[in-house]
Parts: sequence; C-alpha cells; structure tokens
Amino acid sequence: MGYYIFEKPTVFKNSKELRECFSLDSVYIEDGSEVTFNGEISLNENVYFKKNCFFDSGTSIDVGCVLSQINTGKRVIIRPYSIINESIFGNDNLLGPFCFIRNNTRVFNECIIGNNVEAVRSTIYSGVKISHQAYIGDATINENSIIGSNTVFCNFNGKEHETSLIGKNVLVGSGTMIIAPVEIGDNSIIAAGSIVNKDIPSNTKFIVPRK
Repeated sequence: MGYYIFEKPTVFKNSKELRECFSLDSVYIEDGSEVTFNGEISLNENVYFKKNCFFDSGTSIDVGCVLSQINTGKRVIIRPYSIINESIFGNDNLLGPFCFIRNNTRVFNECIIGNNVEAVRSTIYSGVKISHQAYIGDATINENSIIGSNTVFCNFNGKEHETSLIGKNVLVGSGTMIIAPVEIGDNSIIAAGSIVNKDIPSNTKFIVPRK
C-alpha cells in the first residue's frame, strides 16, 4: 500500500508519474484520463483509473479496483476489487469489497455499501447500511435505513426500469424482493423473505412470505 500527502489538489495524467509518487509497480491511468488527489491518500496495487476521477483527503483505495468518473469526499474507504463508475460519494463511506456501483449513483455520508453489492442509478442518503449481495436498482433510500443481505430491488418490468422509494429509518430484512414501482414509508419494518409489491405506509410492520 502506497501513501502520500498532497498539500493541494494534484492531477496525474499518466501511469508512470502515479507509480513514482506512491512507489507502486502496477497502477494504471487510461490514456486521456485524469486523476486528482487531495490531502492524505492511500493507494494499493493493480488499481485502474478511467476518465476523470477526484479523491479527497483520507481516501483509501485497495487492491484490484477499477474506478471511472467518480468523485469522493473525505475518508472514503474503497475495499478490494470494487468496480465503480459515474458515481459521487460524500464523506466517511465504506465501500466493498467486490461492490459494483455505477451509472449516476450518489451516496451521501457515513454509509456502508457491503461486499458484492450492486447499486445502479440510485440515491443513497446518509447513514444507510446495505448488507452483502444486495441489488439496488433505480432506488432512493433515505437516511439511516438498513437493507438486509440478498435484498433485490426488482426494477425492470420487461420494457422499462421503474423506481422504488425507501423512507427514513426503514429496516428491510434479508432476502426481501422489492418489486417496483413501490414506496415504503418512514420507520417501517419489512420482515426477512418478504415480497413487497405495493406501497407500505409509515410505521408499518410488513411480511408477505414467498410461496
């Protein structure tokens, strides 16, 4: 793991300069791309940068990541073998390992996006925790909600993508299927293994088991 403190935003346009700065052998910048670092940055081997990326102070990028057109706030930890493109992150986020975040996803502050989580075209507000092996598609998840492992947002109806809205302080149990379009109100609890195919009011405990 290489480490460097940048006193001001510093732009890298080629792999050779980046390797020399961090004393690494195998980090790569795609031709025509730019990577900007600011403050304290940790960078591991076999990381590939594409297009224009910005990483603020306290960011740590672990081995094997592929990062394209992303912008991070402060103290963002990107764990090994994560693939992230066209996404924006606030401060104090923990991402991966093996996560796939893409296509105009925005993650605010103090979120956890767990291992093998895929998020696409989604907005994830502060304090959200998403457990491993979940799929988040075309969703808005509001503050301090928890999405259990193996939860799937079923966002494609065969012709077009549809959206889901999760309120604040919602608990979605493991293995839940959320069939868009649907809204789940604030402070609701969705039991593990449920199928949600209708709107759920706030302050509701809900279970529809799979058959």
